[in-house]
Amino acid sequence: MKISIESITGSIRLEGRPDLQRLSELLPNTNYQGSFFNGLKFEMKDPECSVFVLGDGTVKFSGLKQESDLEEAARSLISSEAFRSSDLKAGPGVKIEEVIASHDLGSPLDARSVYEEFKKDGIIYDPSELPGFILRLGRSGIEVLIFPEGKLIVKGAPSVAEAVTSLHMIGTRLGKT
Repeated sequence: MKISIESITGSIRLEGRPDLQRLSELLPNTNYQGSFFNGLKFEMKDPECSVFVLGDGTVKFSGLKQESDLEEAARSLISSEAFRSSDLKAGPGVKIEEVIASHDLGSPLDARSVYEEFKKDGIIYDPSELPGFILRLGRSGIEVLIFPEGKLIVKGAPSVAEAVTSLHMIGTRLGKT
């Protein structure tokens, strides 16, 4: 089963509150508009991702493709000259917030069959909102979008392993693994 990781979003907490104005002056290509948004955004090159530094000390990384890139992005940011000169330190641990992954089943799906298979699981179909089905997996916060052309997208997974497991389970129930 070929699964593509579309995006990994994660975060770290800083010890103390960052001086966003000062950081925006030290970090390249950063724009701080404190009256509009209590945070700043910039693009990191290696690993490639978007970084949001929020006024409450939360740092969010999005657009990563591997779990190891999240650790690397956090390490790179905290060791940067801008952060070292601001005496900012990361709190313990990097947390994965969400993994978005996809899988193409390789053939179209019959909408009625999809609905029948998952109707007891509370599958939702509202073509005015989305041209596919939404299946929430229990109380996990994970959602799988099932499209008639045979594409599956999982969002809200707290790890790559759970994203892969969710996609595999849906593919198996659809008889497409």
